[in-house]
Amino acid sequence: MYINAAEGGHARAQWRLAIAYEDGELNLAIDLVVALMWFKKAAEGGDEDAQWRLAIAYYRRLRYGELYQAIDLDAARTFFQNAAERGHAGAQQYLGVACEIGDLNLAIDLVAALKWYQEAAEGGNEYAQRRLGKAYEFGELTLAIDLDAARTWYQKAAEGGETLAQHRLIWAYYDGTLGLKFDPEAASMWFEKAVNHDSEDEDEEEDDLARLLRKLQVGIDASTGTAGAATVTGVYRGGDGRGGGARIVTIGLKSNVPLGTAI
Repeated sequence: MYINAAEGGHARAQWRLAIAYEDGELNLAIDLVVALMWFKKAAEGGDEDAQWRLAIAYYRRLRYGELYQAIDLDAARTFFQNAAERGHAGAQQYLGVACEIGDLNLAIDLVAALKWYQEAAEGGNEYAQRRLGKAYEFGELTLAIDLDAARTWYQKAAEGGETLAQHRLIWAYYDGTLGLKFDPEAASMWFEKAVNHDSEDEDEEEDDLARLLRKLQVGIDASTGTAGAATVTGVYRGGDGRGGGARIVTIGLKSNVPLGTAI
């Protein structure tokens, strides 16, 4: 079915067939050369997922050897732009980063970076949402400091599972920053979400977790002086900082309860 549709010029069927050849699905043997052919046909037909896939293939060749493509930043940029203009949030985020740091043979352009981050964030990209939160918090990317906007974007990213945004909210509720009041219960809630979430930024997550465990000793209600009652137990999958695997971390917002107990 997919082969007939793909040969008939149906871009989405071409994309699906490319995925099948890349991953060995639909009873097809893995064939990256054929996969590349169908990705290109789908991209030429306007399929944004195929454009995204080719952009990644041209951008990451030396790291992953994907699809036998040599690094070609100009080709990568073209496919990122095509996908981004069709609303692909991941491609929009990549262009935001490229414009911010001067990648993909682009000059640094913070106005363009902001534009792409905003589009990606509005499309649900959690990295872009967190980046906007940081930009509003510190006045970056040509933006004026706006703590309400910063908090909004951090919240969106955190709710989508972006661990660093969750960590920022933990600190904010603990330190009373971002316009938030000291709230150990809210800090505990976000800590629970963060320690139970797989992270792609394991080293940074490990350091951030260690700082939190050292600092977040006992949660005391700022207005009453009473101890909080929440206790959080979670599995932190970023490793134990010594090359080990996941570990269990117990966080207690209760007086006389030692925190950061690793089992």
